[in-house]
Amino acid sequence: MGHARTQWGSYDVFAPDASPTGNYLVLQLYPFYVNHTDLPQLASYTVYDKGSISTTNTSSDMPTSALYIPGSSVTPGSIFSSAGNLCVLYADNGVGNPASGIEIYNFNGAAPLTLYKTLLIDTPIDQVAWDSSNHLYAISESINTLYVFTVTPTSVTEDSVWLIGSPYKMIVVSE
Repeated sequence: MGHARTQWGSYDVFAPDASPTGNYLVLQLYPFYVNHTDLPQLASYTVYDKGSISTTNTSSDMPTSALYIPGSSVTPGSIFSSAGNLCVLYADNGVGNPASGIEIYNFNGAAPLTLYKTLLIDTPIDQVAWDSSNHLYAISESINTLYVFTVTPTSVTEDSVWLIGSPYKMIVVSE
């Protein structure tokens, strides 16, 4: 996305994700070094009518994601829940790699995100999707698996795990 300078230093900015509620945006901020030697931080921004953005998040209160291998070109994907109160990061950095899996964050508008839960650490996750009933679906192409969770701001339960042949993309339709 580009290079940003903030009051806390310089960052490379990746993977913008817009909240489905309100005028908010989550960005992955990578400390600006030639080879990305630090883990990314997540910042929430308010988006204004004319497209400008601002944040009150600081480098000391932004959470750091563990779903990145320093020096890698693979950045985690992200998606908001339908209600807009949870933001999920997911990554496929290989089977058995602790930088693979899912991180779920509480999202409170312009306030800093807070890590709520980690799931499937060491499991490569290639895509996630939400339905309107708090179900989180995750697929792993390399281990041919679909996971289904029920996720609310107060609980996470694994509902089912399905082995499926060669998953590639999924579409979730809510009724």
